[in-house]
Amino acid sequence: CYSIAGTTKDTLEFGIQLLPNGEISSQLFNLKAGDNFEIRGPLGNHFVLGSKTLGDTILIGGGSGVVPLISMLRLLTQKPIKNHVQILISAKTSDHILYKNEIDGLASKNQNIQAEYILTRRNNFAKRIDKKMLSDLLAKHKTHQPTLYVAGPTHFVESMRMYLLQLGFLPQQIKAEPFGDS
Repeated sequence: CYSIAGTTKDTLEFGIQLLPNGEISSQLFNLKAGDNFEIRGPLGNHFVLGSKTLGDTILIGGGSGVVPLISMLRLLTQKPIKNHVQILISAKTSDHILYKNEIDGLASKNQNIQAEYILTRRNNFAKRIDKKMLSDLLAKHKTHQPTLYVAGPTHFVESMRMYLLQLGFLPQQIKAEPFGDS
């Protein structure tokens, strides 16, 4: 299963990471213009940006979980942003951050967007997003009725959801899209 990163009138964009031994990703990377293939879906849990979000929007992604979040970020930036948008991405290294240049570009053009990157494998030092880090990064959003979107591997999403609940965010504020534990 792959998430849609964006659409236009006649284009579907998927954010797919080529895995060294990936059976499907390698086949997809070998497609050429005009090749046919079949798609079906949606298969997720209706992980969509709410049209009536009242407060800040918090986007938290682990690895390729950034793909549905970039779609949301693009949509948010089509109109002037009234509230704050925080995007927090966890990746192995800076080379593993999908859409980093685009995210940085959108953040540099809009003072209401803040991007944070947590690298889990940096100079032999492993750092993971934990409860304290989330507390520090999201403290300013707590009183602004944020909606939190979390996407990534199941273990990552479940950890983030647990931390967010422990920090006092309400279950209805948290929208989650877990996928396989790669």
